[in-house]
Amino acid sequence: MEEVLDASTEMQESDFDFTKPPLSLEFIKGIFSKNEIIAIIDFGMRHFYVMQEDNEPMTPLYDNSSYHPDIEEIILFMQVENIRIIKMKDGKLYRGSIERGYEK
Repeated sequence: MEEVLDASTEMQESDFDFTKPPLSLEFIKGIFSKNEIIAIIDFGMRHFYVMQEDNEPMTPLYDNSSYHPDIEEIILFMQVENIRIIKMKDGKLYRGSIERGYEK
């Protein structure tokens, strides 16, 4: 499990060179702060875990519904860029990539 939570690469504004607004480093930081999120983890097969500051999962408001559209935008970005985890620590965002052999 520890290797899944490895987010050692600090994210830079250049990570968003090919994204469409509003997606940016500041946008993601704002969503994490506003929703008290410390990490979003991709477990594959469209299974994501959104961890809040109290280490509890954030869940959609209703069964069979989605997260807030801003969070869904971050999840889509993670899928496109093959990012396994985005984590916020001390006001900075870190990411971990999906290793070869990981199947979605």
